[in-house]
Amino acid sequence: MIIGTNSYRWLQYYQARGERLEDRLDEALAATARAGLTAWEQAMLPNDAIATRLGQLLDEHGLSMPSMYVGCRLHDDTWRTSSDDAMQQVARGVALGARFICVNPDPIAWHGTADKDDDALERQAERLALLGERVRAAGAQLIYHFHAPELRQAAREVHHMLLAVPAELLGLCFDVHWAYRGCGNSNLAAQDLLRMYGDRVATLHVRQSHGGVWAETLGAGDVAYAPIVATLRRHRFAGPIHIELASEPGTPQTMSLEDAHRLSLAWVRDTFAE
Repeated sequence: MIIGTNSYRWLQYYQARGERLEDRLDEALAATARAGLTAWEQAMLPNDAIATRLGQLLDEHGLSMPSMYVGCRLHDDTWRTSSDDAMQQVARGVALGARFICVNPDPIAWHGTADKDDDALERQAERLALLGERVRAAGAQLIYHFHAPELRQAAREVHHMLLAVPAELLGLCFDVHWAYRGCGNSNLAAQDLLRMYGDRVATLHVRQSHGGVWAETLGAGDVAYAPIVATLRRHRFAGPIHIELASEPGTPQTMSLEDAHRLSLAWVRDTFAE
């Protein structure tokens, strides 16, 4: 198994200290490697300088980057500019070894409650397919990610993206906890989503919560992982698993991120082992 970390929790950690992750990449990647992880999933590569620095540090710390995350706004008139910017980041990521490009199309507003109408969803799916073609031509596979907004209204946005865009142009980054939370804290709904689209899963994001609050490490908690693992095995999933810890109000902070990832890695190995 390739087991890595997503950069999001590290970004949160340094932002809370008034620092930038890009200025602390060496420290973060060193801690990732010491924790026993073998991969790093970068969220965004906005310029060549950051990409060059990241590539050097990945090599120094013996880490790979099989996937990366890019943002993209596809439902409105900014879609061409947004897609072109995404492809610049894709080129940087592919040069660093990324073979999966994880994209979560922007909601209307990240902290709002407005949902896209049917016309917007149709436009977004058409443009997502075009982006998938461009990513494939660049030597990688586009994979779909979701947060809670895409799972509102009977998950109509998730369903339409995965039903309207051909599988060869769009795989799936299955984020277990967002599936759980976005479906109203429902293990059953998360498991049903995976049963429906398990053959599309290219990468996995794992997180846990206790009483609805994100946990400091992976382990037993709100999300029932055993049925998730069983379904993934039936679909012969063998892609990268990324530990995506995150902090929100109420999340304990009793240990270093290195230790939190070390404990989480042990849990992933035990939980996903054959």
